[in-house]
Amino acid sequence: MTQIDLLNPEGEFVRRVVMDPMTTGLVRADLALPDGRLVITTILRLGDDEETEGGRPIYAFSLDGTATEVLYTAWELPGEDEDLVESESSSAGMVMRLSAGRAFEPPLALDLLTDGRLTLVDSIGYRLKLIAPAGHVTGTVGRPIAPLPVDETIMEAERERYREATAAILGSGRRATLSVRFEREGAEDLAFADEVPVIAGIKVDWEDRIWVKRRGPTGDDDGPTDIVTPDGGYIGTLPPEELRTPDAFGPGGLMAYIESDEFDVPTVRVVRLVALEPQG
Repeated sequence: MTQIDLLNPEGEFVRRVVMDPMTTGLVRADLALPDGRLVITTILRLGDDEETEGGRPIYAFSLDGTATEVLYTAWELPGEDEDLVESESSSAGMVMRLSAGRAFEPPLALDLLTDGRLTLVDSIGYRLKLIAPAGHVTGTVGRPIAPLPVDETIMEAERERYREATAAILGSGRRATLSVRFEREGAEDLAFADEVPVIAGIKVDWEDRIWVKRRGPTGDDDGPTDIVTPDGGYIGTLPPEELRTPDAFGPGGLMAYIESDEFDVPTVRVVRLVALEPQG
């Protein structure tokens, strides 16, 4: 069973919602809409092999037991590789070999504005969509910044990041779950999209400023951060070496960063933003 605990703004327990994964699937909420529905980008349906055609669905999940609905279908780059390459069983358990996949897929990033609309990125270019709670597009925000073509320098930089990420996963001991061991293809098996998406991710602060993290010159998420408004206004750009986008915003300029020490133990560091002076 899956459980969701609902708390009031003071942190007090209100009620618990219990869901049967055989009925609802395994869900993980990304955001909560003002009307109480959960926004979900991934639902694992047990025993259901049906594939969704025509893009990446974003679901609205109601806690009152009514059916889950597709709120919006985001764009997907055609020809995506399968995650699973093959599996085999032995006396030591099952080995699941995973595809290296394709680098520079367009992101599926979203956050919530105070009026209940979603800010969505599902593009290779610099384009934010504003999605109403009913699921229709109410506007777009963009800047004339073109995606980078993927060349050999960018591909080799991405292969090295893949090797480092794979080594970190294997070194942490997280590759085995019960009797199932996961293995990944090597960096040489990486496929590549033709272009590097401009945007790496977005966050919306409590003043409805949209923090747009751009990719750097080698395709990593270490580029500058633009700050724009839902009506298309441009506030400015933060250089990559300065203030970075937090993991969460709070009231009164509070910003929270989740950080890990050398033992991979997470801590939360909270700072207060006193003034915002991005470059023009």
